Amino acid sequence: MCIGLAQTGHRVDMNLKMKFFGYRKEHIRPLNDAKAIEAGANFLSEAIIFSVAGSIILFENQRSKYAARERRNLVDDTLSELEEENARLQDRLTEYRSDNQRLTSQVEDLRQDVDAIRAVLHDYLSKEITTMHQEIAHS
Repeated sequence: MCIGLAQTGHRVDMNLKMKFFGYRKEHIRPLNDAKAIEAGANFLSEAIIFSVAGSIILFENQRSKYAARERRNLVDDTLSELEEENARLQDRLTEYRSDNQRLTSQVEDLRQDVDAIRAVLHDYLSKEITTMHQEIAHS
């Protein structure tokens, strides 16, 4: 197997070199068995190393895509939760503002009532004091 791979690789390599450098096509002598076995074994070992390296790169790429997708989903979920919480808080704020306006109106009504009661009490006490002064002066 190593010899066959090496001889094929040698023929392809030599043909490419001859075309690249502009030589005319000639008969390519095959490698001897020792060189063919060494070249074939080198080719197989490099092929295994590149296959493992390529597999690791592909695996890491897929893992990275999966992690990015998971992060994106987490961010989307968190954003949705925050938007829902914001909507709930906006509703509560609207309720609190409405309650605040109602309570402010009630406080203003109570102030007016207190002012009216003060005026009535002031008038009453003024009359009572005047009446007491007159009674004391007549006595």
